[in-house]
Amino acid sequence: MNDSEANARTVDAAITYVANGSFVNRRFVAPGIEHNTGRYETHAVTIRDARPIAEHFNLDVHGFVLARKPSAVQDFFAKETVDRIYQDEVVDIVRSLTGATRV
Repeated sequence: MNDSEANARTVDAAITYVANGSFVNRRFVAPGIEHNTGRYETHAVTIRDARPIAEHFNLDVHGFVLARKPSAVQDFFAKETVDRIYQDEVVDIVRSLTGATRV
């Protein structure tokens, strides 16, 4: 762990994962009942702010990147504006980062 990682802001959280050995995971939902066939386990984890080391991540290696792209949306609580603008912005940035022709 480098200095940026060691000094990153952290928060401790409990996250539930599918348990080891629980290979079949199906969820059935009906009025008044919900049933999951998988087994789950809760794990205590430390979540670190990756922004200080954003350049460290590579899509081909890590499966994600932290990308900065200013949005034309000024108020993310304005649903109509978000619906009209933001989706196309996300599609554009995914295309630019991946080279995908279809997003």
